[in-house]
Amino acid sequence: MKQIIIRLDDACPTIAHEKWELMENILDFHNLSPLVGVIPLNLDPAMRHSPTCTNFWEKVYQWAQKGWNIAMHGCHHKFISKESGTFMPINQYSEFAGLSWEKQSELVRRGWQTFQNHDLTPQIWMAPAHSFDEITLQVLK
Repeated sequence: MKQIIIRLDDACPTIAHEKWELMENILDFHNLSPLVGVIPLNLDPAMRHSPTCTNFWEKVYQWAQKGWNIAMHGCHHKFISKESGTFMPINQYSEFAGLSWEKQSELVRRGWQTFQNHDLTPQIWMAPAHSFDEITLQVLK
């Protein structure tokens, strides 16, 4: 049996709600469960596609309840480093790579606490811009 992963990145309260709803309906119709990267505390202006959805976290909780895999997609999705990381040098910017253990740990804790505040416990972490380093792995461990 072949398996594929459908990955939806950058879910946040200001996503393009109509497009996400359309995608959700298609996935539900086909009984597919994607991997959804949720930005815990979005500060990335490029991710502001619509007005803030006041029940966003209720929606994330509903996704999890129907079997969608919810990933913590960084913390702020704000690129504050010009490092690509040691594992996937795709982009020359990062929210994590190149930062100290203390700073990365703070970002992970803040993101994790946001999920916990909404009764969610993500089992997956996704690096914004695919960029992370060995310190990131130590912090996540």
